[in-house]
Amino acid sequence: MTRIPSFMLEHSALPRAEYLERLCFYAGWPNGADKRPFFVLPAEAPEAEVIERTPIAAGERVLLRYPSRFAGHNPALRDALRAATNNQYGYLHVWRHEPGAAARPLVLCVHGFTMAGPARAESMFKIQRLLEYGLDVALHHLPHHWRRSESPPNNPFLRPQDVPLTIEEWVRNIHDLHSARLLLAGMGYGRVGLIGASLGGLTGALYLCAGFAPPLDFVFLVVPAVDLTGYLEPRASLMSFAIDAEVRELTHRALRRIVPTMYPPRFDVERICVVAHEGDRICPVRYARELVERWQVRHYTEVVGGHWVYLDRRVRGRTWYGWLELMGYLRTA
Repeated sequence: MTRIPSFMLEHSALPRAEYLERLCFYAGWPNGADKRPFFVLPAEAPEAEVIERTPIAAGERVLLRYPSRFAGHNPALRDALRAATNNQYGYLHVWRHEPGAAARPLVLCVHGFTMAGPARAESMFKIQRLLEYGLDVALHHLPHHWRRSESPPNNPFLRPQDVPLTIEEWVRNIHDLHSARLLLAGMGYGRVGLIGASLGGLTGALYLCAGFAPPLDFVFLVVPAVDLTGYLEPRASLMSFAIDAEVRELTHRALRRIVPTMYPPRFDVERICVVAHEGDRICPVRYARELVERWQVRHYTEVVGGHWVYLDRRVRGRTWYGWLELMGYLRTA
């Protein structure tokens, strides 16, 4: 798997004993009497404010900002989680036809690593075409992306030098995604389906393990990241101590908390569709195959090519729009 270049990552000064103690918090979950679910979801929608309105041909694009409200599992990391000021807010874009009316089905998009922002989403998810089909569209922004970053384009969402904090940010990600879903429900959207690409695919897969309500109509995962261990292997150049077998073992055990194959899906698998690329080296296809096999997902398609470049783009497009039709999201003659 391709790694994040070390020059893009900060050095960690944590001593070995403290770092291993933090890893053990996740490697041993759940422990003793602590039977809390790992992914915590808010019970109510957050207070949100509309901070932008942009006219579009179909209607308008609005941007909502809301407080994250995620405090963190590990008390030792709560100060660090609060330190990134911009990351304390989530952002939800909504492209809608009629302001104040939400009777249409909506597709909720979740972007990949460093692929945030409305312009990229409009290109990646072909939002204009979805609008032409009569759908409304929304975009969830991952932690430390776009306006959630302290110093764009730097992005500390994945930190091999601080796996415990990375894991906490993934719990925040699922928490904030559910806040977005609750906001959409409050806007009147009863029919919502989710599409996630790359890290957005991992986000969607982990969300399926969390047992959320209100429900989604479907989840469509495109070249999903499933196992981040390759990205988050500890590196001696980034740490203040030597990397040995104990550090690697605890790292791998801790990372299982954010691998969806370690959980059963709490969702109708007949409403899950997965598309993977057989030559993908960024999100290796073997992990997508393992997810499909463990969860017994019948709707699975492989496309010839790598993560970014693939040969027959019509296959993926036909699968996506055919899925929307199967789910009742496209008008039929």
